[in-house]
Amino acid sequence: YAGQASDAGIELQFTVTATDFTRFQITDLCSLFANALENAIHACAQITYPEGRYINLKLYEKNEQLCINLANSYEEEPAFENDIPVSHKSGHGFGVQSMISVVNKYSGIYGFFAENGEFRFQATF
Repeated sequence: YAGQASDAGIELQFTVTATDFTRFQITDLCSLFANALENAIHACAQITYPEGRYINLKLYEKNEQLCINLANSYEEEPAFENDIPVSHKSGHGFGVQSMISVVNKYSGIYGFFAENGEFRFQATF
């Protein structure tokens, strides 16, 4: 995904200080990050001014919980239903549900937020 972001002219910053992933199935984490980054890249690629494209991912531990904070820029305001981002485009909208499924599997909490041109996905589990 770093290569895709670079190819689309997206500034990408990862900060990872978490070290203990032993209680997670690697396929679950891969699915969560793949869907989150794919959505972020798609949103950023739609921005008409390339200098406004960015994705910031922070992955850290707090109180023995894995915390995720993913922020990306957007130009087209995302649609929400029941505080969940939705897409009515054909073939879209499954990634967010997959992300939610992973967080729920580990009894976590999550939130999706969008304001002032920045979309954020936050999760703790």
